[in-house]
Amino acid sequence: MYRHVYDLPEDELADLVYLFDTPPAGIGGAVEEQLARAVREWHTGYPTSTLVLEWENGGEDVLLVHDRRHGWPHRSHRLTGWEATALRHLEHGRTAPALHRLLAGSVEVPTPDALGQWLDRGVSLGLLYRDDRTYVSLPTWHVPVRFAEGAVRAIECAVESVEPVAAPLGPLVSAEVSAEQREAVG
Repeated sequence: MYRHVYDLPEDELADLVYLFDTPPAGIGGAVEEQLARAVREWHTGYPTSTLVLEWENGGEDVLLVHDRRHGWPHRSHRLTGWEATALRHLEHGRTAPALHRLLAGSVEVPTPDALGQWLDRGVSLGLLYRDDRTYVSLPTWHVPVRFAEGAVRAIECAVESVEPVAAPLGPLVSAEVSAEQREAVG
């Protein structure tokens, strides 16, 4: 199986690779259909779904979260004080105790219980994601750049046919789409 990857004798290949052979254990039936339906729904709503942050009136006192996601109630959340500060800190992910320590320098500091309730509410509203003990804020500062379906592949194909050119007064410029750029456009 790995002979096309490694040009080695069979006995040496046996030392390098291991084949995993297991019976199929995937989903099927009703669960599979439920998952397929959820994926179709997400795919339909994705192009217009957004969850975006902005400072109210350009200041830094009131943080607005505009929720326009498909399948969620369209609403705007208004955060002030420690709540706005906490959401900003969660852009990088934190545990509740770490977030509480960071908020200790704020003008108004929540109790650990109040912070825990706020975190739970943020998760239930879909504004925060919890991974084990770490919370991460989901809103972004900009509306994502989106292309029409198939556009990314069309761009990649066009770029593949372009030869690198030397810039008149600069370094060699290569037309390529990075993995980050592909991921950013879906």
